Amino acid sequence: MPNDDMPDWERRNAVVVSLAYSISRLSTGDLARLRRSHPGAAGSGPFWRLYCQSGAEGLAGRAEDWERLMVAMAILTPTGQPDQRPSAHDGSASMGEALYAISNSERGSPPRDYLLLRLVNQGLAQRQVALLRLCRRLSNEGCQFDLRTLATLMLFEARPAIRKLASDFYHAAYRDIRGLEAIQ
Repeated sequence: MPNDDMPDWERRNAVVVSLAYSISRLSTGDLARLRRSHPGAAGSGPFWRLYCQSGAEGLAGRAEDWERLMVAMAILTPTGQPDQRPSAHDGSASMGEALYAISNSERGSPPRDYLLLRLVNQGLAQRQVALLRLCRRLSNEGCQFDLRTLATLMLFEARPAIRKLASDFYHAAYRDIRGLEAIQ
């Protein structure tokens, strides 16, 4: 759990990882309510409960943006019984790799980067909407990845995070192409 001695970015990252776990432990009904929540409206009960309990309330970012992030995290959380449901956060997989995986179903083909380009060239408000749509697609493919990148992209005009997303995407493409060359 975050403490006051941590830098803001470190506290935010700790809150995001903690939120991912808390969302995975929500009742089936609360998880569904959070997934269907409309950010910018009054907010659902599960959102406000998590927002206040997690410490997100004291961090940078508007409550509406945190709600969008939690909706995205709920969408990415697998369904099932709360005590058997894994967290959507996987710190060992980058968001860029997950994006590459759903963008390029044919191994060895040139990277189809239209999803990436659409994300990196949008302002914050448009990017948030696009990220919510993208999370539905990633969820359908069963992708789990480091949600700290998603949080940065949802909460801030974050050029370094956008560059990291692009870098991870193209590194995944390069490894895919290099892997095929090694097989041939």
